[in-house]
Amino acid sequence: MYTRLTFERELERETPPEILRSNLSNVVLYLKALSVINVLEFDFIDPPDAKSLRSSLLTLYRLGAIDRKGVITSVGKAMTCLPLEPCLSRTVVHVLGSTTCKTSIRRVFNIASMLSSGDVLLNSREDDRDDVVRCSRLVHKSGDHFTYDSILTEFENVVKKGRDERGWCSDRALRHRT
Repeated sequence: MYTRLTFERELERETPPEILRSNLSNVVLYLKALSVINVLEFDFIDPPDAKSLRSSLLTLYRLGAIDRKGVITSVGKAMTCLPLEPCLSRTVVHVLGSTTCKTSIRRVFNIASMLSSGDVLLNSREDDRDDVVRCSRLVHKSGDHFTYDSILTEFENVVKKGRDERGWCSDRALRHRT
């Protein structure tokens, strides 16, 4: 809810289209998968900024999803099969192609799923979030990514044992839905 004054003076009349507000790397990757040669000349309904498109092309090139000519690579094609941001899908494709260690693969899957699913922690203030996580035995000394893996692994154990998963999440200030 907003006051009339806030609504009239501070809010935009229309929300800018999603394509103008988001990371374009996925869009560009899918266009490349559809054999669009020059995404800079693609006829978008609401054309994004050319600088953003060039940045996305550079990101995809650095990830190995497209080659120097802008053609999608086999890695890029594999990345399009995953409903993840390109940086995460590249990580998953890499681990699948480079290791047979099930623990490593599972850990990467856990981390990728947690990073792409939204905020796991309920509290909105940073200092509260740190306190909640710091108190938990789920915190991994190697950092946030491994902490996400710990959270998901422990949650799966709670589910397997038939325990109250909502209560478990609530006790740890974790978002059950995520």
